[in-house]
Formats: sequence, C-alpha cells, structure tokens
Amino acid sequence: MTWILPALLGALASVLAMAVFSHFRRDKREQAPVRLAPLAPVKVPSGPPAAAASPAKTAEAPIARVTSYRGQGAKLTSAGGARQAAKAAIGRGELRAAASHYRDAGLVDEAVNLLVGVLGAHAEAAAMLSERGDHERAADLFELAGRKAMAAREWAQVARLSFDPEPYLRRVRRLDPGLADALLAQAEEDDPDIHGAPTRTIRVSISDLPPPAEEEVVEEPESQEGALSMPDEEVDGLATAAAEAVGRTFESLPPSASSASSAHHGAPPPSAPLSVPLYASWTGGLEEEELDPTSAAIIDEEVLRAGVAIPLWELEAMTRDQPCELSNIEVFHRIGMARLALGDWASALTAFDAVEEASPGYRDADVRAEQVRGWQLHLGSRRLLADGGIEVLGRFEERADVIVYRAHDRVRDRDVLLHVPRRGPDPEFARRAADLAQLDHPNLTRVLAGVPLDGGGILCTETADGPTFTARIEIGPRPTVVEALRLAAQLCEAIEAGGSASKVIDPADLRVVPGGMLKVMRWGWSVDGEVGPSAFAAPELQAGEGDGRALVFAVGAVFVLALTGDAALARSAHEESTWVAIRERAPYLPVAVRAVVERATARDPNARFPSVKGLRLALRNLLKQVQRRASSMTLRAVT
Repeated sequence: MTWILPALLGALASVLAMAVFSHFRRDKREQAPVRLAPLAPVKVPSGPPAAAASPAKTAEAPIARVTSYRGQGAKLTSAGGARQAAKAAIGRGELRAAASHYRDAGLVDEAVNLLVGVLGAHAEAAAMLSERGDHERAADLFELAGRKAMAAREWAQVARLSFDPEPYLRRVRRLDPGLADALLAQAEEDDPDIHGAPTRTIRVSISDLPPPAEEEVVEEPESQEGALSMPDEEVDGLATAAAEAVGRTFESLPPSASSASSAHHGAPPPSAPLSVPLYASWTGGLEEEELDPTSAAIIDEEVLRAGVAIPLWELEAMTRDQPCELSNIEVFHRIGMARLALGDWASALTAFDAVEEASPGYRDADVRAEQVRGWQLHLGSRRLLADGGIEVLGRFEERADVIVYRAHDRVRDRDVLLHVPRRGPDPEFARRAADLAQLDHPNLTRVLAGVPLDGGGILCTETADGPTFTARIEIGPRPTVVEALRLAAQLCEAIEAGGSASKVIDPADLRVVPGGMLKVMRWGWSVDGEVGPSAFAAPELQAGEGDGRALVFAVGAVFVLALTGDAALARSAHEESTWVAIRERAPYLPVAVRAVVERATARDPNARFPSVKGLRLALRNLLKQVQRRASSMTLRAVT
C-alpha cells in the first residue's frame, strides 16, 4: 500500500501540468494576430511597370477566427459568429434580433442596412450611428425619417467638431432655426484661415442645450394611382430575400479570395470581365505631364472589385493596430486595394510599402506602389492647391468631361472631391459653385465651394465612398427587389430636391454608399448640355420634346437595370418585347411592382405617372407594405 500515496501525488502533478499547458496554449491563441487563408495570386497589370514585378508569393497560413469592431464601446465579438446568428434569426423571421446581433458585434453597416433597407427604421439606424459617433450619416438618416430636430442636432455635433462650422450651421438653420441661433450665441471668433476668411469655434456642448421638441412625423398620403397591394406571401418573400442579402453583401470577398479548399485544389474560376470603362490615360486634369498612354492603369478590374468587397473599416479592424507582418500581410494588401478604389492613393501607397517591406515581392504590391509614385511625380506642384490648404490624394473617377480627384482639405480637416474640367480651366465652374451649394439633400452630393485653378475654377464637393450603380450591377451582388425599390424612391427624392436640371439619368452618376443610401453625384452639372452615352433618356427626347415625365421614364429605366443587369433592356423599357424578356429574367417580380415600373416606362408620356413625386409615392407604397410585414415578423427590438 505504500505505493498509493506516490501514485496519487504523481497523478495530481500530471493534472496540474496539463492544466497549465492548456492555459498557456489558450493565452497564445488569444494573443495571436488574425490569419487569413492564402489568396490566389493577382494577375499583374500589363504594361511597362509590370515588367519589374516579382513573382507573387503566397504563404500557407491557418484560418483563425476573425474579430471585428467599430467605434468606441463596441463589443469585441466574433464577426463570423454574429453573422451566423443573424442568418439564423432571419431564417426564423426575427429581423430585429438579426439587427441586434450585427450591432452587438460592431457590424454597424450590416445593422443599418437591415434597419433601413428592410424595416424602414431610419430613426433607429440614425440613433445607432449617432451613438458610434458617425454624426453625418446619422443626420442624413434622421432627415430621411422626417426627424428634422434630431437631424439638426447631429449636424450641430459635426459643426462643433469642425474647423469650419459654417456649412454645417447652414444645415442646422434649415432644419431648426432656434438651435442655430443658440449655437451662434456660443460661438467665438478665431484667427482667420489661410485665405484671410474669419473662422469661429462653437464652445458649447450639445448636451447642455435644451432637448429637441417632440416631433410629429407627418407622412404624405399614399397616392391612389399607385396604391397597388401585394399578397402576403409575396411580401414575405421580398422581406426575407432582402434581409438575407444584407449578410451576403458584407460576406463577399474580392475575386482573388479563395476558400481553404480552393487554396489546396486550384485557383477559383476567373471572374466575368467588366464592361465598366477602365481608364489608362492621364489626359487633362491637374497633371503637369502626361504619362505614357501605353502604361497600365492604376484602377483595374481587381481594384474595382475590391471597392465593393469587405468594408474598409472592417479590414482595418482586422489588423488590430498591429504593423504589417507575415501573419496579416494579406489584410494590408486588401487595405491598399480598397484605398485605391476610394481614390485615396496616398494611403494606398503606405499600405503597399508596408506589404513590400514585410515580404519583398508579395503579390503586386511593389508594382502598384511604383504606379502611384509615377502618378505623384507627374502631378508635380499641383499636389498642393489653394496655397497649400488642399492636398490631392488620388483619382476618384474619370468622366468624359471631368476628372474627379480625392483631396484632403487641411484647413477643415476633411476629405473632399475635386471635379476638374478635362478641357482646361472653366470659369463657369467656380461661378456655379455658389448656386449648386444651395442644393442640400441627403441623396445629393453637396457642393462645398469653388477652388481657383489657372484663371478658372474647379468644383469641390463632399465625398461619396461607395461603388457606382453601374459597377454595383456589373460586380454584384445585384440589388434585391426591395433594394431596387428603395434606391429608385431615393432617386426620386433627390430629383425633387434638385429640380428638373436634367431630363436624363446616368447610372454612372449614382453611387451606393455605406448603409445602402443612394448619392447622386452630378445633378445639374452637365457642361453645354452634354449627355453621356450611358445615360437613360425617354424616347420622346430624340425628337427634341419632353418634360418632367421624361425623368419618370429614366427612374423606371434605372429600376429595370437593377433587376436585369442589362442596360440595353433598360433603355428599351418602353418596348413590349422588353417586358417579355424581363418576365423571363425576373419571374419572381410581383405583379404590383411590375405594374408600377411598366407604367413609369410607358412609351406614351401621358400613360406614365404625371410627375416624379407620383412615382415616388407609388414606390413608397410598395415599400411600406414590405416594412409593415417585416416589422410583424420580428420579436426583439433594437435598443
């Protein structure tokens, strides 16, 4: 029996040793940086810069759980776990519970998309964004919800934190004159800016001001002309499909991404080529010199696809504020690609340089970095404008008449877009800036000012970070019926706010920004009445005729493009043969929805809705049916 005590002590020692070892391994796992599966190599753009490219390198890395967060106070929970829980909740019909799962994991864009896009809960989504400190987006959503006093307080927050509060104070005054007066009473004059203009700072805390008065949101009466009802089973299907699409949109990866199985069993199938125009030249614009026209474009298909993939903030969260190393090198490469897509080439260069330093020759980071440096070299002294107050960061997009650059306003500490005429300095651009600045609506890209350039002017606007409508259709995921209804209704609201400055709509001028909001970028900016080849125009315009009902047709054509992905069908939506093809491609389209769009795109203008407002009311009527049904499907409220 003398062996029993030593045996017990030995067993106890073994158990303790195993516990210590297990605890050590768990700590190591928790401290380990995020690792992604290796991605398929990117095809290096053709042209002279690619000749110096090194072979792409990939390193085997295990897949680890990815965590994501956004904003202060957000819980650091598993993004993948939250998405799975939200997907399960949607399957049970608990849409608000799904929104709660997204919110608790800090997946704000997913939560906002679900609240706004399916439930119509704009005010709830705005309150969530306000809590996260995203006051500009919160202000826009509060205004769309009809909560003008709350929208004014959000703009007041932006004004208080801004180096130049004047533009935001004008928005506060439009929404709540009393609040604007209270803010101005607490403003103090500061030193003039670099242009000698007076500046002021708002010293009062918003929380110290009286709470906003209770607002009674009065909804417009539903148009009897468009009051078409849908059966409950159709509404259920539309709401569920729209809710499921929220998760698919944010789970999508760039086409270079491969799953764990494809990493070992070959590259994924190639993506379909884009018909979205890709520009390789640097003709006109701010550049002092022109690059070789045969050189590769900085913005290629891979970059365009990156612009509609994982949100940039989520990629940055994956780095956990760690420097670029082999364990997170692919995340930094994707950040660089996303920055290129947003026109922030200066930040993209930083990301690609970090990738190249961590692993020389990794993918195409060195090639893309040299492309950006070449562009900066040709930009020359134009990199700084307005006496150094504006720093040009990169190209945002190119159009037939203008090139749009992303820039940073150093005086006001914000990113802006500069619209530069291709044909050289245009004094009219600067003169029109003051008139265009009066257009103030959440669905319109606001004009901020005019910037002098070589005796002419360029327009400075707010940013619109999101893919163009054309790119969204080309790259996917294609909008659901509910999203198409919502985007078309927002387009109607933008046109009503902007006036009938045009009778055509170019899908390339529409951008879908985070949260599913639509931004119209260039309403009323056409130069000499130019109409781009991709614009949608009513058939009567070919004969030089047309009134406001031509815009009704154009909005309907945008809806057809969203459903079918075929621009030719959208342009010929007034033909009966087109609707035969649409019924074949979209058999799931409810009869009531098809009736509204067919009426909007009728050949005879007298058969269409009498105005854009009439079309908007018909679209809103259909959306309200989905939102009411979606609300009845939910069990938990988002608090």
